[in-house]
This record gives sequence, structure tokens and C-alpha cells, in this order.
Amino acid sequence: MSLTERLQPLFDHLPEEQRAARAAFWQRLRDEGFPSKKHERWRFTDLPGALPDALHPAEPAQLTLPDVEGCRRIAFINGAAEGVDANELRTEPAASVHDASDLVNAALASTGLHWVPGTASTPLHLCTRTTTGSVHLRHRIEVPPQVQAQLYWDDVVEGDADFVTQSLEITLAVGASLLLARKHANTARGPALLRTDARLARDAQLQLTGFDAGSALSRHNLHVRLDAGGAQAQVHGVFAPWAQGHIDTFATVEHAAADTGSRLQFRGLGMDKGVGVLTGRVHVHRDAQRIDSNQQLGSLLLSPRAQINAKPELEIYADDVQCAHGNAIGQIDQDALYYLQTRGVPYAEARALLIGAYAAETLHIPAMPAVEKALMAGLDRALAHADWSLT
Repeated sequence: MSLTERLQPLFDHLPEEQRAARAAFWQRLRDEGFPSKKHERWRFTDLPGALPDALHPAEPAQLTLPDVEGCRRIAFINGAAEGVDANELRTEPAASVHDASDLVNAALASTGLHWVPGTASTPLHLCTRTTTGSVHLRHRIEVPPQVQAQLYWDDVVEGDADFVTQSLEITLAVGASLLLARKHANTARGPALLRTDARLARDAQLQLTGFDAGSALSRHNLHVRLDAGGAQAQVHGVFAPWAQGHIDTFATVEHAAADTGSRLQFRGLGMDKGVGVLTGRVHVHRDAQRIDSNQQLGSLLLSPRAQINAKPELEIYADDVQCAHGNAIGQIDQDALYYLQTRGVPYAEARALLIGAYAAETLHIPAMPAVEKALMAGLDRALAHADWSLT
């Protein structure tokens, strides 16, 4: 059964007016199909193959949700909005789709968050939870000129969830800044497909810190475009698949204008039989001179059965640039582990301390200490789930 045949009941479940508004995306999906492992960007990840044969709409649920100090919480539980003001609820379809893998979300997403923060907006906690069926959400964040905003996206996919897609569209106007922290955990029976797409105007700044973990398949497509001089992007991330989890991150930064800068730093933790895939791509457009970009990818293999495939890419069409990259994969420093044990620290605790220290720098968010604590707690849970007998 093809992907669109499995998705057909979900499309038919949409209200008639929403089906009509999204019909062009649905037809494109039928015509173009979803990228397979024959596509270079998907060569390690077979998302359609991870889907259950039968997909169902999600059912309502009541869940206890976490509070984060200093943040206003809104939620989408199995696709249903909770605590979202009417003017913050998105119902319109996507304006356009350039990536074929985004067509599923564009065709099926019926709602999502639309947030336009003001100059005195409280940091927002976007809490998304999926426990059954298929959920498809499309969010949009528009930060006006000179406004500084903070957003924590806390996403959990678990239980009988069979397919989740979410797209986050970000627009930063002139001089705007966004501090975005995201935590994603997938332990469900089906895969999750996430997309973050950000466009930065002159002197805009984006700081993104993410943590992805789980025992199921998750793919995150991250695309940042720096459209005008002075735009700066800092992207940090940690991924930690455990059991037979599969986490694939494809991160792209486009320097479309001169005098822009970017920093990418990722850390991977391979546990159990988990698979981590990471591509960091920097694209410098023609005549985009005086670019300052650096990407550093690093990973720890914590199990002989774990796999990590990491690749930095540079595509440069200008000559006055400073673009550096590095990539390293190794194991825990046995000397450091031995040193801690000689000081009376038990082996398991010493191992957790070293792993935590390795990831902590990447997950450090001084402006949002409560959120940083939540990300580190997610790391602790991932380490607790791992089967260390395989090491």
C-alpha cells in the first residue's frame, strides 16, 4: 500500500472546506510522492517504511501537563488546542511548500499556533502531546521589528500515536530576536516528522537550542535563511536515540546576503541499538560576501551496537568568507571515568556525569534557566532508559 493510500482516510477526515483549501498540496503529494532512501537527503531514513499499515485520526485525551516557571503555557493535546486564544489559533493552510517532505503536513494540518509576540510578551511554553492516532499541526511565529521573544516548544509523542507531523514557520523582522528552545521525545509506535523553517531580516537574531531523544523514528528538517546583512543564527542541538530509536536531523543554514553569521554545534549520543543521523549544511549564495560561519559536530558512541552517521557540508559560491567545520565521533574517556571511580564515584554515576558534561555546554541557555533544566532532565531520562548491559 502506498503512502498516499494509507494517508487517504486522514485527508478524507478533514472538513470539506479544509480539504478544498489543501487539495493542491494533496495532489502534489500524490504526484511527487514522499522522498525515499534513494534520495541523498533521506538515504539513512525510511520514514514511510516505519508507518503502521492503518492510520487513524487522534482521539481526545486529558493529560497532566508540566508548568515551566516564568512561561505562559498553551497546549495541543492530540491535536486539540488548550489555553490558546482565538487570535492565536491558525487555521489557514500553508502559503507554499518547497520541500517535498513537507507536503504531508501541508496537506493534512488543519490547525496550529499563530503567535505574534509584543514588546512585553511573557515567554511562551508550547506544549504538544500525542498519545493516539495521527496528528498534524502547522505553527507560525512572527516576531515584529525590534521585538525580543522567547519560546519553549515541548513535544512528546508516545503510546499509540501512529504518525505525527509538525511544522514551525518563523519570521523575524528587522532587528527582531527569538530565543527558541525545543525538546522532542518519541517513544510511540509510529514516526514523527518535524520541520523548523526560519527567515531572518536585517539585524535579526535567532538562537535555537534543541534536544531530541526516544526509542522510535524521528526526523527533523531545520532550515534557516539569512536574508539581509547583520542577520545572525546560532543553532545548538543534542540527539540521543536509545533502544532501537532512530533520530535524523538535517540542518541547513542559507547565507543569502552578505555580512551574515552562523554557528552550528551538535552533540550526538549513541546508546543501545540506536541510530543517529546528522547533516549540517551551510550554503553561501553568490555575492554573499563577508560571511562568518562555523559548524562543529561531535558524537559519543556509548554502545558497540549504536550507529551515528554525521556529515558537515559546505556549499560556497562567494570568495570573501570564513567558513569552518569539524566532525568527530569517539567514546567516553576511560581515564576520566577511572579518575572519578578512584575518587569514590560509582561507575554508573561517573558515566552519567561525563555524558552530562559533554552535552551540557550545548544545552546551556542562560536566559531561560528553567527551560535548560527541563532539557537536562530529558537527557537524564534518556540515559535512564538506556540498556547499559550492551556496553
